Amino acid sequence: MEELKNIDLTNLTQFLREVNPLYWAIAGGVLFVLILVPIIARSIKKSKANKVKPELVLHSFQISPLGKDAWLRLRNEGQLAVLKDMKFKKRNDIEFKTNFREVKIANGNTAGLFLHAKSHERIREDFEIEMLYADSLGYVYKQLLRLDGRVMMQAKLQ
Repeated sequence: MEELKNIDLTNLTQFLREVNPLYWAIAGGVLFVLILVPIIARSIKKSKANKVKPELVLHSFQISPLGKDAWLRLRNEGQLAVLKDMKFKKRNDIEFKTNFREVKIANGNTAGLFLHAKSHERIREDFEIEMLYADSLGYVYKQLLRLDGRVMMQAKLQ
């Protein structure tokens, strides 16, 4: 076994000594390009996405007097946004009564969503909504919407 390792290493070292420096330069260049291509592609994707990026903000949130229903309005201050998915954080007993999937919100427009509590607990402003939405190029963004008046999280490109 040791003899096989020594034979392999001697052949390898002999091969490396005989390789022309031009081949080393070509191999280094190919490796450099393979490392650089994903980095450049990612930066181009982000710059394209920033040009058509939607900016959804909380326009209004109203809770009914009995606390079982609520009305949520989102305003788009950027380019066209298409809602894909929304999930509640910290509350599992609230559901959307409005079908929000594939709803398009143009620049300056609002979209209204009706919420309903399934349990006996009243709706309060103590939960968050995780939104997934797409822009006109198909890039998907993830944003956390806080209803208690705190600053919303910025949308992140997925």
